[in-house]
Amino acid sequence: MQKASWAAQVIRFRALVLLAAGVLAGVSIYYCTRLSFDNSVEGWFLEGDPSIVAYHEFLDRFVGDEISVIGIMAPDVFAPQVIKTIDRLTRAASSAPHTHRVRSLTNVKIFDSQGDAIEIRPLVRHASVTSAEASELRRQALENPLLVGALVSQTAKATAVVVELTGGPDLMARKVAQARALEQIIKQQELPAGVQLHLTGTPALDKAFYDHNERDFRLILPLSSLVVLLVVYVFFRRLVLTIVPTLVVGLGVLFTFGVMGALGIKVNILSTMVAALILAVGVADSVHVLADYQRYLAAGQGRREALERSLVHLLVPCFFTSVTTAAGFLSLLASSLQPIREAGWLAALGVSVAFVLSMTVVPALLSYFKTSPAQLGAGLMNRLVASAAERLGGMSLRASRLVLLTSGVLVVVVVVGIGVGGLEVGANPIEYFRRGDRIRTATELVDRQLGGSTSIEATVQAPNGGLKDPEVLRKLDRLQGELGRLPGVSKVISIVDYLKELNRVIHGGSRSSFVLPTQREVIAQYYLLLEGEDDLDSLVQSNYSLGRMTARVSFTGSSELAKQLPQVEQRLAREFNGPDLQIKITGFVKLMGDMERYLVRSQMKSMLIAFAVISIMMFVLLRSVKLGVFAMIPNLVPIVLGLGFMALMGIGLDPGTVMIGSIALGLVVDDTVHFLVQLRRQRRIGGGGAVVRSMRASGQPIIITSIVLVAGFCVSTLGSFNPNVNFGLISAVVIVLALAADLVMLPAALKVLRPKL
Repeated sequence: MQKASWAAQVIRFRALVLLAAGVLAGVSIYYCTRLSFDNSVEGWFLEGDPSIVAYHEFLDRFVGDEISVIGIMAPDVFAPQVIKTIDRLTRAASSAPHTHRVRSLTNVKIFDSQGDAIEIRPLVRHASVTSAEASELRRQALENPLLVGALVSQTAKATAVVVELTGGPDLMARKVAQARALEQIIKQQELPAGVQLHLTGTPALDKAFYDHNERDFRLILPLSSLVVLLVVYVFFRRLVLTIVPTLVVGLGVLFTFGVMGALGIKVNILSTMVAALILAVGVADSVHVLADYQRYLAAGQGRREALERSLVHLLVPCFFTSVTTAAGFLSLLASSLQPIREAGWLAALGVSVAFVLSMTVVPALLSYFKTSPAQLGAGLMNRLVASAAERLGGMSLRASRLVLLTSGVLVVVVVVGIGVGGLEVGANPIEYFRRGDRIRTATELVDRQLGGSTSIEATVQAPNGGLKDPEVLRKLDRLQGELGRLPGVSKVISIVDYLKELNRVIHGGSRSSFVLPTQREVIAQYYLLLEGEDDLDSLVQSNYSLGRMTARVSFTGSSELAKQLPQVEQRLAREFNGPDLQIKITGFVKLMGDMERYLVRSQMKSMLIAFAVISIMMFVLLRSVKLGVFAMIPNLVPIVLGLGFMALMGIGLDPGTVMIGSIALGLVVDDTVHFLVQLRRQRRIGGGGAVVRSMRASGQPIIITSIVLVAGFCVSTLGSFNPNVNFGLISAVVIVLALAADLVMLPAALKVLRPKL
């Protein structure tokens, strides 16, 4: 079928086209109802990843490191009224859904010597304490190394109610349900004067992700649609022509999320970004159709002929721009992080569907509306845009060498002076929230007062009951000391601490006695005293051959700690692990560190793949390797300058910004394709000034689509999450730079280098 007849068939069978679009919308809506949210750290890893396998092995043996922390801030947490508050919170939290265990000052047990006997008893025997009893509680708690830094601060101005999450399936749903229940419990408390409650921990964090993501979907998508609609209306001045492309690209977004629902893909913080991408990028093809349709109508052609010629004219360049954009998205399949992979192929799918809809549904809808050339003639705004593009092209040609020299100097300054290779990497979830956000404020406060609400975990394997061996225990003691000196670590707990505390109490309670016993028989006796206690089973299992070591970590210090974990693991292998002892690091912070390394790897791999694939596509489109390489030069400059802007603004690589390089490369090539296709057409027509004529013909839709993209990406800066905000901001900057490169740098390069078209 010839292209012209294909375009005619689209209009001829317009009713069938619109019926198919309606069916597609209905099916997509049905599957969208199946969508669910999950932003848990486990969901970021590929199935079978060694880190996630080790983490799941740990969860199978011990209660996980998923804890909620109710931070209680008071002038004195041992005041009688505060003790009652702690007790109420502890009892109420115990009944919260999916709670395995609650630990606080009012239910924790301590070792107490009664003559020659050792008693394991609650620190607080009853919640109604006198001032004298409260003073004694303070003394006992602050002298206990197991409690200070874990449940109470050394200043006695902060304490924690720690709520452990049960294991099992549907982790995200369990965390959200528990966090909501705890929030409700906190709201119901009547607090003494000066007492404040703050909820943090990974369940509270994920619940905040859930709520904020829901808020962003309700705000960002409608607002993006409205902004795109307004921008298109400014240029085309007809409401119906403004609504058509917005409806079409909206159907592309709906289809993409319907696919997610059908395949069981969870919504996460990147999903809003995917929707905004499809909305902003997908409307570009429709804008080109409208611009060409307007130009042909203004030239005196009829509606049907104008639509057919627009489709014939735009099929090849729009196809290639959609394919190159999709290729940029698909390069993210090289990532080792599951949501980034999913975001890549889903965005590619959405943009591809939007292209098909722009080439079918848009002309089918337009054919129903009677529009005269006068109604669609070039308005003031369009004339100004076309004139500006022509003027910029002419200025660039006249100062071509200066333009290229300035561009080269800028690139050198960015690469050498600012240093794009030194971008920081961040996978710390607390930094995804804006400063001043309630969950971020609560977490930072609890971190400062109580040392943190996340952890690194270590599984300790000591064959044949090796955790009774004094030499093995001394190794663990040495490791605890080294872990305790790492950044962000406030407290390290293992069976070693319980044996030390028993030894201290047995020997009169002096600090100097808080040491490990040296004799195996004494250690065995201490274990007998601990038998039947919940804490023992959470620290030692398998007949004293398997243990757990937990390091409490502040979210604010976890990023620096995550960077040092590879060196810690190397030292474990070199100095601690052997036939009698095997220690393996896992836990939330370990997974976060692996995410950071994967982010860097994703940036490099996806950029290289996107560059290679898009270059090949440019060779095919332009039918010249030399010209394809030439066309890629002005498209790399905006990427480099965009990364330099990130470095200058202190914006690091995170799950949002790590995608910018490969995605932006796919986007910025689009304008170059349209310009070079138009330039080739103008040169075939003949006559002088082909570059300026091409700039006038293609500059208008290029500028309009760039403004639409910038406006759409800028809406993302209103989102709740810093990765989305940064992605929107940097993408908008890169699009502006790409527009400048195509309107100024490309004509200059054409004049100086004179490639054969």
